[in-house]
Amino acid sequence: MEVQEIHSSKVTGFATRTKNEIEMTSEAKIAPLWQRVRSELFPLLTTESTVYAVYHNYESDVNGEFDLLAGSNNLTDNTEIHTQDVEVENGKYMIFKKSGEMPGAIIVAWQEVWNYFSNEKSEYKRTYS
Repeated sequence: MEVQEIHSSKVTGFATRTKNEIEMTSEAKIAPLWQRVRSELFPLLTTESTVYAVYHNYESDVNGEFDLLAGSNNLTDNTEIHTQDVEVENGKYMIFKKSGEMPGAIIVAWQEVWNYFSNEKSEYKRTYS
């Protein structure tokens, strides 16, 4: 994990609204979202593309609903795919960066997130924003 100053940027991709409780059931929405990203967006990535998972519009805390947009900052043009955008605002962000096979890389990243924020001695607290 590292803290970075992020400048405002647009991430384009596919989105869903869910909550952690749903993600622990057969009705989970995040895994199918990433499957769609892999099949439809990955072919549009360029060598300058970075893939992001932007969690935003939190209803409350770890128990509330939230939006997830999975996508990239740099896609080749393709008007046949209906995508959504989210603007990442300027600010300091904690970055949990992983590489590797999907979905394993995401699972490992989330394990780090949960472990970090469950530690009472962690320097930073989640804002759910």
